[in-house]
Amino acid sequence: MIRAINRVATAPIHIVATTWSPPIWMKTNHNISGYGRLKKEYFQTYAWYHYKFIEQYAAQGISIWAITTTNEPIDGFFGLARFNTLGWSIEDMVIKH
Repeated sequence: MIRAINRVATAPIHIVATTWSPPIWMKTNHNISGYGRLKKEYFQTYAWYHYKFIEQYAAQGISIWAITTTNEPIDGFFGLARFNTLGWSIEDMVIKH
């Protein structure tokens, strides 16, 4: 589908990819939804997960313009959503040097 879009596009296509939730073994609640955050020990693993995703698309000639590490990060703090969630605090989203 992406290749077909690129063939007929008259302007550059910018693909934004997102994961809704990491695998449950990476999460504090061990569940796909509900109140859960990424375990600190899996921050780098999750980064590699995204990197490999981008790498695989690039191998197929498809460029990813941007990524997000979750969709609707606040939902992972409320625990009310019945769909895939992952909570991110502002502190966890900050790049620390």
